[in-house]
Amino acid sequence: MNDTTLNAFWHRESFDTFLHERLPELLADRGPLVSYAARSTGAHACEVQAAFGWNGQTVELHLGDLPAPDAEGIFEVDGQPTVVLPRVRSEHLDRAEVQCVGEQMLAYVAERLESAPRDLPWDEPLARAWLDLEGSLHAFLRPGERPGWPAPLIGNPVQPLDTQNRLARLEHLRRILIPDRTELFTPGQVGRACPIMTPEGVNIGRVLSLARGAVIRGGRIEVVDDSPAAALSVAVGCIPCVEHDDPTRVLMGANMMRQWVPPRTPEPPLVQTGLEPAGAQLWCGRNLLTALVSWGGDTYEDGLVISESAVARFDMPRPLEVGDKLSNRHGTKGVIARILPDAAMPHRPDGTAVELVHSFIGLHTRLNFGQVREAVLGRLAHSAGETLTVPPFGAPDDAELRRRLESAGLDPSGTEPLTDGRDGPRLERPATVGYVYWGETHHLAADKLHAADSRGRMNRQGDLEFAVLRQAGAVATILETFNTRSARRAGIEGLADALAAGPVEQADPPAPLLTDLTARLAAAGIAAEFDGERIAF
Repeated sequence: MNDTTLNAFWHRESFDTFLHERLPELLADRGPLVSYAARSTGAHACEVQAAFGWNGQTVELHLGDLPAPDAEGIFEVDGQPTVVLPRVRSEHLDRAEVQCVGEQMLAYVAERLESAPRDLPWDEPLARAWLDLEGSLHAFLRPGERPGWPAPLIGNPVQPLDTQNRLARLEHLRRILIPDRTELFTPGQVGRACPIMTPEGVNIGRVLSLARGAVIRGGRIEVVDDSPAAALSVAVGCIPCVEHDDPTRVLMGANMMRQWVPPRTPEPPLVQTGLEPAGAQLWCGRNLLTALVSWGGDTYEDGLVISESAVARFDMPRPLEVGDKLSNRHGTKGVIARILPDAAMPHRPDGTAVELVHSFIGLHTRLNFGQVREAVLGRLAHSAGETLTVPPFGAPDDAELRRRLESAGLDPSGTEPLTDGRDGPRLERPATVGYVYWGETHHLAADKLHAADSRGRMNRQGDLEFAVLRQAGAVATILETFNTRSARRAGIEGLADALAAGPVEQADPPAPLLTDLTARLAAAGIAAEFDGERIAF
């Protein structure tokens, strides 16, 4: 199955049916249609020429600037790529009616188009006011301009397309909505919708991803490939050893792959599933020599330690730095806690520096052991100098893995001893070391940190932050954070210029938070008097 097969052709197909068949049928039903012709005028535009006969007179209308999807089914709304998700009438996908964009547009136009009375003095302005096709179609694609539609719970079928990477686009175009579902799962969903890909919260079971082996044709969801691997979505099908991961972690892994930042130069995974469509367009990660070992405070919880050479391999528009997030295909997401020179990283017995260190502690609670198997298989692939294909539900068992390791002259346990740095002491226990495919998510530290300015961008500090600073004894930082550079302090707009000119003294008390508290107490009849050091009530 290739990228062409996975294209969501039903978007454009249903629109073409609407434009060339259903719309003229509707116009003939609501008015005296004499002639009709429609044609494309660009990648995202079309026009309609229609003529109507009233009272022996023919009125011709040229309806241009009509929105249309491109070959992939993508509209362009105010410069934003937009997709209209198919709406499914019920959760019983084996027999449910599906309304793609064409059917939804037809219903929207039909609801607003009255039958044309014949006894009016029809002319072009009157006919254009009656058939405001441009206005209707543009309003359909701008649901924010239609208050109250649809109900927030069921989600909106008109959505900005997820363009983060090619996988994100494919997944979004193959998504469906079930607004009125009452059951979370039905047997008819098998082979038609991925059992993994559905959001958490109120939309669980209402937003689904079509299985790789399913298509929408003639208003129904058909199964064209009933193999087990074809029952998964495009993203889930790209996860090797998926049967060794907890489903919730598989969902996280698939979602985070859609958040990966595309690199300038793609690098294919050493361990693939054989189901990666679009080839290099989906390869947004890097094969990093990963040690699954607890290595001090920097690997506590989700902390990652990465080498300088590995950082250099992520040739993104913005360089990796401490605080950025990496994830792998098995739902593990970590924050870069430290970037070390290669010589300071753990080393294998042959002198090779590990590129990334991730603690194994979380494996036992998250149950995503597929990444351990990927590490071992990645090591085998690297030693053989070729990629390995591990289809979903086809990962080698323990005995086969041990046999392959022995054949490659490696320890059958898949582990090896490491030293703490190039010439440091040996770590207490051997660790699993192998190649795991990691990607950089778009959650970058630089985008999360803001200094206060007149536009209101800031890092909010609350009770937890105050408690941490107080516990650390950082009194001066507390005074600075909650008083001197508080965004609520009068004249804060000039702080940046003052800092540029030289040192800035701490602001005098009271802090804005205390002033606010004093006002609230006064409203309750409690007077608070502050003398600079003490407060009395």
